[in-house]
Amino acid sequence: MNDSERFFSHVEKTDTCWNWTGSLDIGGYGRFWFGGKMIRAHHFLVRGDKPKNKLALHKCDNRKCVNPAHIFFGTSQDNTSDMHAKGRANQKPGWVGMMKVRKVHFGESNHKAKLSERDVIEIRSEPKSFGYMARLARKHNVTQQAISKIIKRESWTNI
Repeated sequence: MNDSERFFSHVEKTDTCWNWTGSLDIGGYGRFWFGGKMIRAHHFLVRGDKPKNKLALHKCDNRKCVNPAHIFFGTSQDNTSDMHAKGRANQKPGWVGMMKVRKVHFGESNHKAKLSERDVIEIRSEPKSFGYMARLARKHNVTQQAISKIIKRESWTNI
């Protein structure tokens, strides 16, 4: 099986997007083993067309999409401007493990969030008394460290 056949065995075409069904990287983009290294899947089809010092950006904002008609080239600033224009700026840069990801959802928009904004406001307004962090941790089913970070404003900084 050649590279193109192997690639398209992981593509599900719809009327609009060509969705990658293979493995994904931490940022949610398809990944594909090509030329002895792992690359983003949407880069495979545009690899010969991509200008030097440009990024491959998505018109459709679907990270799994590999449709070359949905890819355009631009600078990092173009990508940021596109993000703001499409209302995706409620995310901030960050690190996940050893990999830098461009966008990390924070607050309630993070799929791993156990607390709501209302919970955080309640935690911060709780009177300080002996054992209050342990009590709050039990009540909200989180660790005392999580409560401490909320109180010190080291987490949930958007509130």
